Amino acid sequence: MKDILSNPTYIGKIVWNRRKQKKKTKNGHLIISRPRNQDYLIYDGLHEPIIDNKTWELVQEKRKQNTPKVKHRYQVQNPLVGLIFCEKCGKPMQRRPYTKADKPATLICSNSKCDNISSKLYIVENKIIEALKIWLENYKVDYNIKDNSNIENNKLIEKAIISTNKELEKENAKLDKIYDFLENGFYNKDEFINRSKSIKDNIVSLENKLKEYRELLNKNTKIQNEKETMIPKLENVIDLYDKLETAEDKNILLKSIIAKVTYMKTEKSIKKDSDPTNFELHIYPKTLKM
Repeated sequence: MKDILSNPTYIGKIVWNRRKQKKKTKNGHLIISRPRNQDYLIYDGLHEPIIDNKTWELVQEKRKQNTPKVKHRYQVQNPLVGLIFCEKCGKPMQRRPYTKADKPATLICSNSKCDNISSKLYIVENKIIEALKIWLENYKVDYNIKDNSNIENNKLIEKAIISTNKELEKENAKLDKIYDFLENGFYNKDEFINRSKSIKDNIVSLENKLKEYRELLNKNTKIQNEKETMIPKLENVIDLYDKLETAEDKNILLKSIIAKVTYMKTEKSIKKDSDPTNFELHIYPKTLKM
């Protein structure tokens, strides 16, 4: 089965001539091969896409940048590789498989001297997905509450920029007059220096204020744009995650929205009634700082 995250079919496209059939003879025998063709054609299909274009394009970029460096003969088996780190020592957490097939793999600290306690990998993985679901719901609520207030704030900042620009124009006009007065002999050198210094100080102050307003407006706009795109990104990740068959594709999908996860566990889950989820995760999403 083709990987969902690298197959254009899943964004509503049809691929043509990707594996063109080639025939050749060798030692009197006909050999048919279907090598990969880099110049294949992509057309719009009639079927409904299950992945939106933005998510698909983002994942393609991440595949180029963040694909784990694994030898070709090996396959990525840890969906959290390169994402999760030990809260105690900062070293990467790694997957430890069991020789017995009936025992699930565990997640351990790669530092042999660290006493951070391990957990079953699938439990940590499920908890991260649960956290993303909670984050999505909170994000929706936060977006609905703050959306209007952010728009109003931006309007106030825009008005302040217009007002400051007008004040700046007035001060620059005053400075021009001061130069005219000096040239026409109305001001002597000392009078010009004293008067122009005051105006220049005002101009610098207004320019700094204008810079702050523009930076704040730019930051608010970026945050607003991110909020508008983050909700569908989260929804896509949550919806697609369980549909993916390989750990590598799951890893790439998680890295599209998560920068890092830290893990901490201080008590072993030995007893039958003990909680296997008694660990702490800190998830650092790829978002702008508020």
